[in-house]
Amino acid sequence: MSTNPISISELTNNPIEIKVCDKIYKVKRLALNEIFGQLESKLKSDYINETTQVANALSGPDKMAFLNERMKNIPKGDVIYKSALEYIQTFDGIFLLLKIGLNKLQEVSDDEIAFVIQAGLQNEAGFTQLMSHLMGSEVNATEPNTDKKK
Repeated sequence: MSTNPISISELTNNPIEIKVCDKIYKVKRLALNEIFGQLESKLKSDYINETTQVANALSGPDKMAFLNERMKNIPKGDVIYKSALEYIQTFDGIFLLLKIGLNKLQEVSDDEIAFVIQAGLQNEAGFTQLMSHLMGSEVNATEPNTDKKK
């Protein structure tokens, strides 16, 4: 069984540059707490907002019973983890990952993030490299401020 050697830049999570279409982005791998911390907050907020919308249509004891049941079952643990994994496979999930990852080292607008996703839908190789790197997979890219290929 062979193993792939890890580089010092990967070990230290130094940024790399990845070209998507004609733009170069500096990116670092996202830490699990960055990914799942944001996703957990978002998914719980969505759950509470959905609960509030339904509860507003109810009244009296029905409303109280509904709210009590929903609040006892706020997603956590394996349920929130599975929901997060499903969410990052959606457009909104990919958008959120890119928003977190791209804005760490440069300012990127929501419109530009949508453009990057559009490039992915057109099978742009840079998009695949970008997502792979953000999520912790191997990519071929250049170190920042160099023209050398790894």
